[in-house]
Amino acid sequence: MMLHRSIVFMLKSPLLSMLGLLLFCLLLSNSLNAQKPNYSPLVCTVLNYDFMTREGEVVTNVLSVKNQNGIAREFYLEIGCPSDWKVLTSSKRVYNVEPDDSIFIPIRLLPNLQTMKGSIKYNISVFVVGTDGRTHAVCSFQVGKPKRVDWSMTVLPRNRIYFLNDQYEASLGINVS
Repeated sequence: MMLHRSIVFMLKSPLLSMLGLLLFCLLLSNSLNAQKPNYSPLVCTVLNYDFMTREGEVVTNVLSVKNQNGIAREFYLEIGCPSDWKVLTSSKRVYNVEPDDSIFIPIRLLPNLQTMKGSIKYNISVFVVGTDGRTHAVCSFQVGKPKRVDWSMTVLPRNRIYFLNDQYEASLGINVS
């Protein structure tokens, strides 16, 4: 019976129902806005997303940072890579990008190939950090080393072994090096 009265009350006063619905939507939108992360006007991309490196090669990539805001921004880069790699890009340099402009920054790394394993790709992360300490954008790319397969197998006494009629066994040797 109570449910029936509330429905009748809603039907008798549609203005009050609309006002309640509007208040509910307003409260819901405020709570969703409070949970949104802060919008960052800086967007970054890298030129190449996948590298294969060889002995003595420097890994070079180009980071593009675009300012999509009407305010000039200052930032620096933090590069996340394995600890035994050398970062050849200056991490203390502060970059300035004007409103609605882009900047292209070379990223250079010297990997330690003695500790790198073949056919494994290492993720390199580049963080665009504002001078206020907030991270505005993150880009990543992968660096790998080709797998080195250096072995051979020989069958002894010859490369081909033939079975004579009604023969089901043969002696052979395998040499793997």
